[in-house]
Amino acid sequence: MRAYETDFLKAFEINNKKSRSRALQTMMVDLIKSVGNKMKGFSHRETVAYYEDIMRKAWAQVEAADTPEVKSQKFDEYMGWTMLDDNFDNRTRETFRTGPVFVPVWWHRYDPGFSSSARSGGGGLQAPATSSRGPSFSAPNLPGGAFAASIVTGIQDFSSNVVGGI
Repeated sequence: MRAYETDFLKAFEINNKKSRSRALQTMMVDLIKSVGNKMKGFSHRETVAYYEDIMRKAWAQVEAADTPEVKSQKFDEYMGWTMLDDNFDNRTRETFRTGPVFVPVWWHRYDPGFSSSARSGGGGLQAPATSSRGPSFSAPNLPGGAFAASIVTGIQDFSSNVVGGI
């Protein structure tokens, strides 16, 4: 693990919110300094353009998918890149506005409120048909807009709870 990852995990071992916040702030400052040192000699403008291009290609892969299963798989695969988009919230909602979304297998760990009804088959969710070809999704599907909203809200809630006023 990298130093910032270790520091992040250590911060969450701290029960006192104020102390945890200080530890997270220190972790972020150290991370920014570390990245700044590693960026010496590189063009900031070219680096930003490079990563924006990767982000655009990631969104293109997601949006070009022919089926809800593939679209969900591509979103899961490229989420780390699509999250770089300043318009991630609206674009996620628009991309998954219609049709079902096949929930990534890790989602129940991220959204425990979702997992109890999803795994039991309750809440009107359906398990997708499985195929012997390619990767399979054992998770249920739900209307795209609801899933997109839950991702966006979940990320916003988590980040505001973690960083708060940092």
